[in-house]
Amino acid sequence: MHQQPDTDSCSEIQHGIETDECGSQCRIPSQSPGPNPEPQPAASTYSLCLPSYVTGVPKHLALVTLNALREKGAFTLPPAEIQTYLISSYILHVHPNMPFLDLEWLLEAVILRYRGRQTSMLLLQAVMFAGSIFLDPVYLHLMGYTSRRAAMRDLFGRAKLLYECGFEVQPTYKLQSLLLFTLFHEDDLAGSSFWMGEAWNIAKTIGLQYDLQEVPVDGSSSELAFRRRLWWCVYTRDRLLALSTRSAMHISDGDYNVPMLALADFKSCFGTAEAYRALQLDSDLRTDGTKTALALTFIYKTKLSQLIGRVLMSQYTIGSASPTTMLYYPRPTPIALSDFLGMENDLDVWEASLPSSLEFPLPLLSPVSQAEKIIYAQRAMLHMIYLTCINALHRPWSSSAQPTSSDPWEGAFRDLSAWKIEYASQAILMIANHLHSIGLTNFLADTAVPSLLSAMITHIVRLNSDILVAPEANAVCFVQGWECLQGLREKYEWASHAAAFIRFTTRKLRTD
Repeated sequence: MHQQPDTDSCSEIQHGIETDECGSQCRIPSQSPGPNPEPQPAASTYSLCLPSYVTGVPKHLALVTLNALREKGAFTLPPAEIQTYLISSYILHVHPNMPFLDLEWLLEAVILRYRGRQTSMLLLQAVMFAGSIFLDPVYLHLMGYTSRRAAMRDLFGRAKLLYECGFEVQPTYKLQSLLLFTLFHEDDLAGSSFWMGEAWNIAKTIGLQYDLQEVPVDGSSSELAFRRRLWWCVYTRDRLLALSTRSAMHISDGDYNVPMLALADFKSCFGTAEAYRALQLDSDLRTDGTKTALALTFIYKTKLSQLIGRVLMSQYTIGSASPTTMLYYPRPTPIALSDFLGMENDLDVWEASLPSSLEFPLPLLSPVSQAEKIIYAQRAMLHMIYLTCINALHRPWSSSAQPTSSDPWEGAFRDLSAWKIEYASQAILMIANHLHSIGLTNFLADTAVPSLLSAMITHIVRLNSDILVAPEANAVCFVQGWECLQGLREKYEWASHAAAFIRFTTRKLRTD
């Protein structure tokens, strides 16, 4: 049955105010009433005007907390027109990387305003933040921001306030929001790894890591599919953050028994034609071909993430970088050659299993439509992750001076590893440079930054080598990679850190 749009822009919500359970994490300072406090409205009649498409105010928060949240802008949403652009940006750039949202429900609530459809204020603010990472700067300036970083900080801050003060009580909404929080890199105290740990803790409380195939959830197969997508988004993000930042993984392979995703699990994660038209998105985004291509890309990224975990656990050991930070470092003693070759074979098998639609040749014609650009960029990033994993596998082995056996072929394998590192680095820069040349740098996710960094460091060392082959070609490749990295600095703090590290390394090599 077609539902009528809800034309109410906001609804008055009245509720009783009970004890404040904001907790020590809430960073909103308590407000003293002062010597002559102004009369406060009775708790039972306190009202807060929120849009009708978001869920109501929880009753456990105290009046002082709600007032502080309102004063700090936690309930402030962009104008309706800007919201559509932010959500469109989210659908095009963020959702393909982490397809955990039921877009149909979200769009019917926020865009089409169907009566009875509501979403979480916390999740909506998190979506606004994530969409701003890729939004056209014109719309950011219309919102009053002088830079993308300023917009990201402000929009993230709104969502963070809501989370830390316990505004959202539904664990699934909190988990989805936390996954988006990992996209913010500027908080020194609560970085991506911290938010990933929070997400994993919530996932465990709802048993997301368990296969419920034999125990139907509300008798709904779509709910089971949603849980599987959400679980594999949590797992994949954990592995990619570990590969990108060397931060310790939160999830062990023995912690879960959820089966691998299938195409049928993605039926509900795309919006309706009506919603896409309202967002002025290309109709090609809803074709079966586009849906299948994006779903397959994520499925194979998930399978690759399982191999990433094996590589990190076998080739690296966890050490303390600070009292609160645990990172992966190359093992002082390399693993046995047979184990190393086994993992290399697993990566080769993964690559060989890719369907032809996921291969990444450089096409004669550049992508034109929105759907073509998204699919092209997603395929490119999938291969960049694969090449980064190759780099992570071979680097400890090639740099170790300690033999693991008396096998006379071991030295040859070390030389082969060094060659594979150079090959992977060259391929990463070629992919990134090609995307940059056709105007798709803006489509790159944050995980592209560490891939570029490792590739460029390899080239810096190579450029200073006495046995460099084709120095001009290597220099050109390095410069192109640098330009691509500079293009990512606008939105990724990681890119600024990477650029600073490359400048430092280059100067150091010149002076040595």
